[in-house]
Amino acid sequence: MECDKSVEGDKIERLRERILQCPICMDEFQDPRILPCHHSVCLNCLLDYVRHSSSSGRLFRCPQCRSDVCVPRGGVKDFPPNFYINCIQDEIGARPYFGVCDVCRRDWLVSQYRCINCDLDICKFCIHDHRLFSHANQEEANIMRIETGNIGTMLSSQRTCSTHEGEALHMFCATCDILVCMTCLCEDHKQHSTQPLGRKLRSAQHELQTELDTVGVELVQVDKVMGEVTDLRTSILQEREACVRAVRAQARALTLEIDAQGEEFISNITADGSVPALENYSSQLSNYRDQLQRGIHFLENLEEGDISLELIDTYQRYQKSVSECQKGLAGKTFTHQQPSFSPGQLRKAGQYRLFHFGGLKNIRNKIAFLPLPPRKGRWGGMFDIIRGEQARVAFTGCWRALVAMMTLVMVVTLIDLSLKLCTSPGTFTQTLAGFTFVLYVSVAAVCAYIKA
Repeated sequence: MECDKSVEGDKIERLRERILQCPICMDEFQDPRILPCHHSVCLNCLLDYVRHSSSSGRLFRCPQCRSDVCVPRGGVKDFPPNFYINCIQDEIGARPYFGVCDVCRRDWLVSQYRCINCDLDICKFCIHDHRLFSHANQEEANIMRIETGNIGTMLSSQRTCSTHEGEALHMFCATCDILVCMTCLCEDHKQHSTQPLGRKLRSAQHELQTELDTVGVELVQVDKVMGEVTDLRTSILQEREACVRAVRAQARALTLEIDAQGEEFISNITADGSVPALENYSSQLSNYRDQLQRGIHFLENLEEGDISLELIDTYQRYQKSVSECQKGLAGKTFTHQQPSFSPGQLRKAGQYRLFHFGGLKNIRNKIAFLPLPPRKGRWGGMFDIIRGEQARVAFTGCWRALVAMMTLVMVVTLIDLSLKLCTSPGTFTQTLAGFTFVLYVSVAAVCAYIKA
């Protein structure tokens, strides 16, 4: 018998889970309403579901099969009741579910709401704080009403008197603006203006409705200001971007202009053609040096028995080729440019910037290389040497004769002037001046000759 009861109980529990469970609150149906798709939902769950899932309140999707459902003209309450489920509940004695609030954890208080986002069952006193603060930085919380019983639903507050432990707060003292219990009313607030808590709550309800209108007006103003701020921000960003583009374009243009001026200076510096000429001259000098090295090597390897007319003729031809090479190299003059660049400066003059790139100077320098006398053959230049010695001897003889003659003239002049000084007293002054001048010239000539 006990086994039969256990089996029957299991069947009833499976029946509750499969047929009598609301797809939204996951609890047993409370006033189930049947949808056109033949699925059933609690009336309160359906009201909350339509309010949160439908922007227009006229069309929503079935929470079980996701098919579109149109709300009747009279509203959600016009969906027909599911009498079949009601009959089953009556037959098996279905009892309502009373959940404990997951926030305050009071076992005597019914959880009447469920937050889908946080997966919490919340009582009617904790739901307000949860709505205002727990989802302040998120989208609107998805909260549904899941009230399944009437335990604690008629309570207006869960607070108790702080002075008298366990006493419920049923009165409101307008004089002190606090909630009081009946004991406080009879003791400390006897002469104060008081009213029942229900009347105070109804008055607060009207005040909250007025506050709703005020907050709505503020919301409209805030939305307007937010639109203006967004437009201003967009305008500022656009103007800033346009200005940045203009600045960058101007900077690129100035950079190109400065680069062009720099390239012009560089082209002026590198336009000098002295480097290729020097490279050509260096190549000729290298060839001349090789010829000299070859001659040195030839002369160093000569022996006493190698002297002959053929050797002399060969060496004369070598000397001739070396002399011809030297003629093209000796006294070679090159003109090159020595560039000098003085960087400019950037000066500020109010809002303007005065920029001077710099100055370029090309100083032309002239330099001569290898100032050697032309080479002459040993035997070919012998007669020139003899003629040069004879000319030198002849020049020396002429020079000595000229000096002797000039000396004789000066001596005769001095003697003549001395005689005039003695014999012509009338011209003494002029004669003395002439004598002094001739004497001075004679002494200077003698000193110059001795020094030479």
